Amino acid sequence: MEGPTPEPSERDREDKEPGPPSETGREQEAARGRTRDPMKAVLGFFRELPGLLLLAFILALLIKTFLIQAFYIPSGSMEHTLDVGDRVLVNKVVYHIHPPRRGDIIVFSDPHPIVQHRSPLSAVVHWLTDGLGISRDPNKDFIKRVIGLPGETVEVTHGIVFIDGKRLSEHYLGPVISTADFTDTVPRDRLFVMGDNRGDSNDSRGTLGDIPLDKVIGRAFVTIWPPSRIGLLRRPDYGAKFASARGKPGGPAASLPILTVAAAPPSVKRRTARRRAPSRADRTARHGRTPRRLRGSRCRLAHRTVVSSTPATRGSPR
Repeated sequence: MEGPTPEPSERDREDKEPGPPSETGREQEAARGRTRDPMKAVLGFFRELPGLLLLAFILALLIKTFLIQAFYIPSGSMEHTLDVGDRVLVNKVVYHIHPPRRGDIIVFSDPHPIVQHRSPLSAVVHWLTDGLGISRDPNKDFIKRVIGLPGETVEVTHGIVFIDGKRLSEHYLGPVISTADFTDTVPRDRLFVMGDNRGDSNDSRGTLGDIPLDKVIGRAFVTIWPPSRIGLLRRPDYGAKFASARGKPGGPAASLPILTVAAAPPSVKRRTARRRAPSRADRTARHGRTPRRLRGSRCRLAHRTVVSSTPATRGSPR
């Protein structure tokens, strides 16, 4: 007969229980993980690539449509501010905040466009090249400098520009080229534009005429190509005599002060109201009463007047 099986001792149980992995085992597992990770990463990247491309395409579409767009300079009408082959970025948001200003370099679409019929594939290719600033169509979009604002009279005499009879100092032109004399009164909601290369520019003096404000795409603010010409395109300072033209009655900025006050936060409005509140002296004087703090001083002043008007006696200072 078999006897009862003896219970395993504490030492036997410790030998049978799996212990923590040794350092050698950990290194082997880590090495196996390293050999598997690159392949998984590559496969994971290719699985996510279509989604990344779609997201990038949507972001590019939104940025190009609403924020910033690149443009290629196809002609020499803006030399030497912008040369042929330069690429600029155009801000499409700025003129939703304020109207175009004199001296801005703006991009606008053709005010007299010719309807072009494109196939869907051609339209997509044109959209991509146009958004990347590769488009070379010189008759679709134009880039010029704003010279005359709505309601102003622009005169060009021997190449010198006068705005409402005042000479416009244009230091960015270099030597002034004598061109044909020209006079134009800018209609409402339109702009008078000219290229910096006055002798070789089709602008408001020619077939383009005055540019409607709704044709303006945006303001060119930086040159991004070639690298040697990277820099900001700043608005020139025409001096104090043209500083008030932006708020001219009937002009595009005539309603901006009203909008600014209306859009001010409540705290600013309260501070302004406090500053304009009449003082206590004003309120009392309005009702014909003299403030208390002034009564004493007036009495003292009257007393001195009476004393000083009495005849001088012997021994009094003269």
